[in-house]
Amino acid sequence: KEVFKTYEEYIAKAQLYTKEVWSCSLTGKSNLTLEEALEAEESARRKLAKFPVVLEKLPAVGASLAEKPGLDGDYAHQSVQESLCCRGNCNCFDWGGEEDG
Repeated sequence: KEVFKTYEEYIAKAQLYTKEVWSCSLTGKSNLTLEEALEAEESARRKLAKFPVVLEKLPAVGASLAEKPGLDGDYAHQSVQESLCCRGNCNCFDWGGEEDG
């Protein structure tokens, strides 16, 4: 809750809330009113909650691998498995390589 000393302060804040100067902190969508930004963030949170946890980490792992020049595909694949998936002890990432057995 906010407390205002004057009616003018209240009006200024109310006007700020309706200006398209806000953005969604999760998607980066900008030029929103405060209400639109809050709705966009809630929508993004609901979508993110449905997103597989393994895939949430993928951009960070990809970025760390991109910083290492000269990596071959096998090393990158192994690094992703070890970073994201059961420390490489499962088959969560079948990227079209050779199949076991």
